[in-house]
Amino acid sequence: MVAEKDQMTFEALTSIYRVEKNANTLSNVRKDLYSAMTGLFEEQTRECDRLASTNPESIMYDGASERKKKISQFMKRIIELRMDKISALALRGAMGAVNTIESLTVEEREYYNAILDSSKKHWSLIDRKKKNAYIPDIAPE
Repeated sequence: MVAEKDQMTFEALTSIYRVEKNANTLSNVRKDLYSAMTGLFEEQTRECDRLASTNPESIMYDGASERKKKISQFMKRIIELRMDKISALALRGAMGAVNTIESLTVEEREYYNAILDSSKKHWSLIDRKKKNAYIPDIAPE
């Protein structure tokens, strides 16, 4: 795991994606994952802007632009994978499972708690209906 304030690299981003894609559970990531990914994207955007202002027809600009596009794609994929796993975790929690959520970032804990609260409310609908339902005795006399 990378220290919190270290600059995220493209290689670190792709590594997180590979681990997340191949694991059924949430992987441990740096607690500043979202700000680190955003920082990497912003840094690449500045590099593209710099190269565009000097020579937009250069192969360097094309490479930087392609890298920026890939960073954006990997960020979206990582977030989607983690959202799927977090929502499944919260749904299991709403049904009574005890989840460990230490590997979640601050942003992910907010997402988890929102899904957990909504799921608990939705799951409780069946309990309310069971209590109010009349079930006739159909045993033969």
